[in-house]
Amino acid sequence: GGKGEGKGRGAKAARHSLLSESDGDGGVGPKPEKPALKRLAAQYSDRPAREVNQQQLRSVDFLVVGSMGKRSSWKLPIRELGNKYNVELLAKARKVVRADADGSKKASFPIPDGTAAKVEHLWREAKQWHRWCRTQAPLSHAARPASKAKAAAAPPAKRVKASMSAPARSESESSSDAPIGGGGASGKAGLRQSKGGGAAAGGGAPLEKGA
Repeated sequence: GGKGEGKGRGAKAARHSLLSESDGDGGVGPKPEKPALKRLAAQYSDRPAREVNQQQLRSVDFLVVGSMGKRSSWKLPIRELGNKYNVELLAKARKVVRADADGSKKASFPIPDGTAAKVEHLWREAKQWHRWCRTQAPLSHAARPASKAKAAAAPPAKRVKASMSAPARSESESSSDAPIGGGGASGKAGLRQSKGGGAAAGGGAPLEKGA
């Protein structure tokens, strides 16, 4: 158990170290303006590289494209589906380009002029994204709709429970009120008697009229 946890922490630390600010490239610089931050948030991703299906990538998703019509000449993927630069793929491509540029390890394919400058520009942007955009805790935002839905679903459940318990109370009340109902019946009889008396009094009116 401990070994697996240590391995997981090491993998997480390794992913974060890809964008370390102390790797000799001048750091991330000042915080970009809001429009630039929005663009960075939409253009970069830290999805694991193993989850990227490279067979579905287009030529524009690769750093080096030897021939548009020859897929085997497309080298160094740097983007994933959805037009986002993948930080892990970008780190691998940058490593190959830098090794080729300083002669420590020549690439097995030609790397065009300007590629090193392009990959370094993308790397600086990725570091800005990591510092200013990735720290917004996307998981907490993803959890909010579920909690809202749960809160919205709670009141109807309470109302259903109250409506189910309401008949039990009304039955108990009606059974306890039975004597009152009997009194009500006698009251109705009294009303009928008073109506009869009223009729008799009314019947006396013609006698007075006739007299």
